Amino acid sequence: MSNSMGRTRLRWAATCLAVATAVAVSACGSSGSSSGGSTGGSSGGGSDSASGVPSAVTPQLASLYKGNSVAPVATAPKPQAGKKVWIISVAQSALVSAQAAQGAADAAHSIGWQATIFDGKGNPATMLSGIQQAIAAKADGIITYAVDCSYVKTGLQAAKAAGIPVVAAESQDCTPSLEHVITYAPAVGGYAGVEAAGGVDSAVYLIAKAGPHANLIDLKQTDSEATVLASQAFESYVKKECPGCTSVVVPFTTADIGPSLQQKVQQALLQHPNVNGIFTPYDTVETSGTSAAVLASGRAKSIYVISDGGDPAVYALIREGRGATGELAFSTVWEGYATVDWMNRLFHGITPNANNAGTGIGFQVIDAGHGLPATGAPPSPVNFKADYDKAWGVK
Repeated sequence: MSNSMGRTRLRWAATCLAVATAVAVSACGSSGSSSGGSTGGSSGGGSDSASGVPSAVTPQLASLYKGNSVAPVATAPKPQAGKKVWIISVAQSALVSAQAAQGAADAAHSIGWQATIFDGKGNPATMLSGIQQAIAAKADGIITYAVDCSYVKTGLQAAKAAGIPVVAAESQDCTPSLEHVITYAPAVGGYAGVEAAGGVDSAVYLIAKAGPHANLIDLKQTDSEATVLASQAFESYVKKECPGCTSVVVPFTTADIGPSLQQKVQQALLQHPNVNGIFTPYDTVETSGTSAAVLASGRAKSIYVISDGGDPAVYALIREGRGATGELAFSTVWEGYATVDWMNRLFHGITPNANNAGTGIGFQVIDAGHGLPATGAPPSPVNFKADYDKAWGVK
């Protein structure tokens, strides 16, 4: 795959299209390569007198520990039973995408709709075929997850011509618009906002933990618009708010996820022995290369690593001290429910937006000292399923 396939974060994260073949590997030789440069810059303000950490960072991290999710909109039109929706998942082999698709299907079933999940398998041609099949099946609505418009534009144009509304999550729309892309909590914003928030929030965490002279690695996935946006936000924040910090960019592509990515990270750690913080754009990057590289370096206790997405495997790594430190928790199941709520409004002739159909989806930082349960993943900070059921009149 090349170019953008949407955030996988998601964080998110749907750019993990190689997950079907990428595996978490044990330590191996450092035969990969890396490149990068410092992003040092001008001061963004004062510092905490005790720790020296920039003053803007400490309150932001405290807020992130609390989380910025809010309840979704409290009211909704009564769903019309019998609707048929197709859900085009970027890749069911990617946990976050599978969770989002199943969340949308569960929400649809709860209000009496038929739901068909179509696996895009990380292939733009396959995703386009899914949209075409949905049109041929006379679907009432189409939901996409992490499928950027540019990859399936002809299919979306055909859906519009057929009068079939499209709701998307983690997707970049075309100009003029061909879909309705869900928004997030007020503190996060829309598509670009959620990508940038992942980068900024990760920078906040790493600077607060690694200190005012942190030496950071930015793992920058270059074949995804979403991950490029996240890395740009990360680099910009470090440059502005932490003049004593450095940030080395280690570029990679989806095809690298697995052994090649591990080698790239190991090589970067050898070249930069003072690194004490790593930004990974989403969980598959953490579990399929990064954590193994950190462990192989023997520096797991001195390097802070933050990821994004809420994969239970990452929480296990944090608990066990195996190359992961923090996580930007983010519910893709909630995204699935939100897409159904927006679709319901479109069926009633209502154009959903952040004001009349706020989803409330946000981030929360989880680490060993904040919100991490003894087993499994932390519960969602908002009972969004109950909130949506109440708004829809589901008993």
